[in-house]
Amino acid sequence: MKDVFRFGFYAFILILIAIFLPLGGGIFYFFSCLPFFYLALKQGLSRGFLALLLVTLMMFVTVPPFFTVTYVILFGSLITFWYRGVLNRSSGSWLIVGGSILMAVMGLTLFLFLKGLEPELVTREMTRLIALVEKQTQQAGLSQEMVPAFVKFFSHALIGILFVSTLLSLGITYKVGEWVFKKRGLSLPPVDIALWRPSEVTVWGLIISGYFYWMSLKADFPILRLVGLNLGVIFMGIYFLSGVSLISYYFRYYKVSLGMRIMGFLLLLWQPLVVVGLGVVDVWADFRKRNPNKKGREG
Repeated sequence: MKDVFRFGFYAFILILIAIFLPLGGGIFYFFSCLPFFYLALKQGLSRGFLALLLVTLMMFVTVPPFFTVTYVILFGSLITFWYRGVLNRSSGSWLIVGGSILMAVMGLTLFLFLKGLEPELVTREMTRLIALVEKQTQQAGLSQEMVPAFVKFFSHALIGILFVSTLLSLGITYKVGEWVFKKRGLSLPPVDIALWRPSEVTVWGLIISGYFYWMSLKADFPILRLVGLNLGVIFMGIYFLSGVSLISYYFRYYKVSLGMRIMGFLLLLWQPLVVVGLGVVDVWADFRKRNPNKKGREG
């Protein structure tokens, strides 16, 4: 039980950091699942859930019950999926992508359930989220004319945005876990982001989403517009990752220093469509095949 308390305490500290860190703190919510995951792999899934239960009791004191229940369901499901995946020798890429799909489905199901059970609670939380987005866009320096348009886009593409942000956050979390666990003598299925490329089939998702959105404008069909917009955000997120993967590959190939890599990625965040374009073009061009020392790709 000593390890249950110890790793539960680690997770709770990460949750507190996420709560009190105003910008970028959300990633620490994802990091907080790593102590549970490590304990489950070392001592069994039941021990991981005991630590999760302990943290749940502490969370009831510090955060609203709505958030606590959501946290337990989403991350409890993720830990179980990752634990079973490691035992079944699934690839690291599938653990990340499958975990993102699982959390998206569970999150949407929970949202719909709560909307039917407590519509006022859901409305209040959505209003708070939209207000937070509006505040952050203003702080980011967008003009007053652009803020309402961005907030409207966010509210309409919320499902796609949440999936992409979950995919990115889980990818970062898994890589951090891979590094930390290795330091403690525990290996996870490896993921080499520099060699990852999406399947050629996924480009059809981007094409279909664009077609849906175009048809919705012609026929004035709002539901089709929402579907097209959210699918477009999801597949653009996938190709953004593909572009990041390609850039990471050439950073490694030319042995660019860590500091320059970080600076390069920060600059590219200001031009996300360029990164998406690189990812789409690479589907056909496969720029990495020009390197004879390439070991292959995962995913």
